[in-house]
Amino acid sequence: MKTANYPRFRYTAAYLATFQRSTPDMPEQAADRKRCATCDRWSGPRSVGHISNTAASVDIDSETVSGLCQGGPWDGNERRARSACGHWIIWQSLVPPTSTTET
Repeated sequence: MKTANYPRFRYTAAYLATFQRSTPDMPEQAADRKRCATCDRWSGPRSVGHISNTAASVDIDSETVSGLCQGGPWDGNERRARSACGHWIIWQSLVPPTSTTET
């Protein structure tokens, strides 16, 4: 039986690191996607990511993090951060502050 002569490689951590995806420690979820992680009714762990006048995002612990829906159509049910429904309300922490100028 013939066998192919493939070179044998020793994969080192440095070599394998060049192929790893460079992802942040916490995945980011954009508010314009209208997912549970950016909804005011979702109670899962999250932190404010990027906020500007045109866009906002949250940082979530992982892709599979979940929390309870409070007051929405899934009230009392556990929902994942990337789940969606038609009754989304932006998380109040993501609303950019309105500038008040006195004249």
